[in-house]
Order: sequence, then structure tokens, then C-alpha cells
Amino acid sequence: MLAMRAETEYGLEFQNSLSRSALLASTHLLEASANTCIDALALGNGFANDIDRLPFLSKFEIFVQLRFPKRQFDRARHEVQGVSELKQVRDSFVHPKSQKTIWESWSPEGSVSRSPRTKSLGLSKIASYGHPDDAVRALKVSHAFLRYVFKDTCRFSAIRVNSFLCSEDPIPTHTEPVIPYWPRDIHRWLHNHCIDLSYIKIGKV
Repeated sequence: MLAMRAETEYGLEFQNSLSRSALLASTHLLEASANTCIDALALGNGFANDIDRLPFLSKFEIFVQLRFPKRQFDRARHEVQGVSELKQVRDSFVHPKSQKTIWESWSPEGSVSRSPRTKSLGLSKIASYGHPDDAVRALKVSHAFLRYVFKDTCRFSAIRVNSFLCSEDPIPTHTEPVIPYWPRDIHRWLHNHCIDLSYIKIGKV
């Protein structure tokens, strides 16, 4: 919804604010999913607390190695590289440092500037320059990564991913099917932007 609103709202500052929030929400999805994986392992409190301090990529890797020892979490995959770059942008937003703005023109009447962008995804490195395109790219790369983890690596069905990620149990399970329902306009927007959520089952209302 944040990414959708970012495209339709008037006013550059409001668009940028919604875009930043959408990008951060995509990283929160990855963090929450990684924590669900660790919860599902039912590790002892001390070990779980140590793992909780790790980056989310390490949590996914630990989950795959312990749950599916014969399968590989490949950090060289483009899906993994994409979320690594997304995390770098997220970290720069949460822990901001001085950044060098690129000035296209400078005059008392009005100046034009732009943000440096990341090498692979082309995301704005400076938070105040967040753009609706950044929100869409963040959604694409986060869901592509989750599809790689749960569908390609863990080989979960879409229903199983639903039940796993939506479980309310202290130790997440995938025994009861949980299917969220989203409005059709959201489904259309996702389709029009080529954001693939086929690894999870979502109904239409």
C-alpha cells in the first residue's frame, strides 16, 4: 500500500516519504521472515539469543543448513546479492551519515540535484531522495529472495509458506493453512509491476 500510494500522491516530499517507508517495510519483511525461521528451529534460549544478533541473511542460512543439511544456501545467487544491497541502503537510512549530493545545476533561482545510486539495483543512497521506483525495486528484490529461500531451496508449497510465515504459535508450524486475502486492486498493481508473489498463496476480494 505504501508503494502504491507513493505513485499516486501529489507532492514530491510526500511521495519520497512514502517511498522510504515502503523500502523499509520490505526490509522488515525480510527481518521478520528470518526471525520466524529461527523460531521454527526451537533452539535453546542462549543459542537463540546469540543468533538473534546475526544479520538476517545469516539467519536464513542457519535455518537451511539445520533444517535441510543436504541443500545449499547460495550467497552467490543474484537474489541474495540483491537483498544484500537492499540491506546496505536500509542501514544507511537507519544509521545516516553524510552523503555527497550530485548537483546537476546551481543557481539562486533554483537548483537541481540527485542522489548517488547503488550499483546493481539503482536505489537512492540518500534517504531524502527516495522515489516510488525505489519502493518497487525493493518489493521485487525482497520477494524474489523469499521465493528463492522458501520455494527453490526449502521446496515449500505456497500453502506451506503461508502457514509457516503466518503462524501465531511460539514455534511456527505449517500444519494449518492460513490464506490472507487482498483487494483486487493490489493484485493488479503487483501484476502490472511484475512483482511475483507466487511462492505464497494470497486470495482476492
